[in-house]
Amino acid sequence: MADCDVGRRFTLDGRQYLALADLPPHYLPQVAELYASQGWGEARSFDLQAMGRAFRGGLGICALDNDRVLGLARGFSDGWQAAWLAEIIVHPDWAGLGVGQALAREFMRRCGTDTIYCEALSGRELFFERLGFKVRHRLTAMAWRAPLDC
Repeated sequence: MADCDVGRRFTLDGRQYLALADLPPHYLPQVAELYASQGWGEARSFDLQAMGRAFRGGLGICALDNDRVLGLARGFSDGWQAAWLAEIIVHPDWAGLGVGQALAREFMRRCGTDTIYCEALSGRELFFERLGFKVRHRLTAMAWRAPLDC
C-alpha cells in the first residue's frame, strides 16, 4: 500500500510514484514524449509551462522508474461529491505490466469521493471494468471547444 504522505515520492507495488503537482519541471519533456507516444500530437508542440501549471491545479500521479516517466493518471475532484479521471497514459514499453492499474487505483484512493467518472476509448472498456467502473448507458460524452478565432 502507498504511504499517506501525498506530497512526496512513494512506493506502490515496487514502483516509485510522485504526485503530478510535485513533478519537477525536468520531467515535463518526458511527459510530452509520453503523450506523443499515445498519439496526442508531437512532443515538441506541447507547452511545457502550461503543462506544469495544469498538473499543479489538478489531481494526478506519475509512475517513475530510475527517473524515467512510465505513465500518469490525471483528473479532477471536488473532494466531496464527484471526481473525473481524465486520462491514464502508460508508455508502450510498460503497457500490460500493471502500471495503469496502479495509477488508476491510486487516483481513486486520493480523489476523496465515492463517485468517479471517466471516458474510455473504444476497446479500453475492459480495463476500467476490471477496476469496478460500469458502463452507464444514460450518460453521453459531450465536449465543447472554443472557436479558434477567440
